Amino acid sequence: MHDDVEHLLKRHQAAMERHERAMLEAERKRRHDEERLDQAYAALRQRLAAQPDPDAGDVVLPPPPGMAGPSQGTLGGLLGSLRALLF
Repeated sequence: MHDDVEHLLKRHQAAMERHERAMLEAERKRRHDEERLDQAYAALRQRLAAQPDPDAGDVVLPPPPGMAGPSQGTLGGLLGSLRALLF
């Protein structure tokens, strides 16, 4: 009986370690993707500033809805901002 409990404990600990590694990897990937979106957003804003729309006149575009500043911090907010700029 004692061996069974130790075996279950070791299995649980191994599963928790795998889970922790998976969560760390997911967080690393999320940060990487967020950085790429931040760079894409900055490049797009820079391109739009360098080549303004000739039909827009002297209109300065405010940040897209939900975008308080350059670092929104959420993947969804960045995707929404990029969509707002592109479409």
